[in-house]
Amino acid sequence: MKLSRRIRWFLFTALYLAVNPPLWAETLTVEAFTDSGQLPISVLQKPGLTVTLYDLSAPKHIEQELSAGLSTNPEAAAKVASQFIQANQEALAQRLMMAYQSHTKAMDYGLTHYPALVFNGQAIIYGVTDVLDGLNRYQIWLETQSRCCE
Repeated sequence: MKLSRRIRWFLFTALYLAVNPPLWAETLTVEAFTDSGQLPISVLQKPGLTVTLYDLSAPKHIEQELSAGLSTNPEAAAKVASQFIQANQEALAQRLMMAYQSHTKAMDYGLTHYPALVFNGQAIIYGVTDVLDGLNRYQIWLETQSRCCE
């Protein structure tokens, strides 16, 4: 029976983590920065693990939603948009604040690319969209750090 590469990787990872418990502290925080086209494909539910997803494309989606169905006449579109914004000011402000929080966090970490996973606010892995894969890479990095700095 031939197993796919992804299934073999998953089984190897599960076995590895069962034999070698993670080196991270009791609580591990993972922040996943991505856009809606590259959302992490797995988010683990484990005790002591908190995963927060930041969708960097959220502001663009709000803009598209607000401009949908507007007239091609600039004056008419401005009037309708202004009325909508005034009628929904608080809810819209809250949505925009949440949408731009992802960009603020990304700037705080100095992220230059995405997708990116940030572990405990200290270690960054770029290009990984699978949280399980990122955890494995973080585990390996922690092990090399503990070996070199003993």
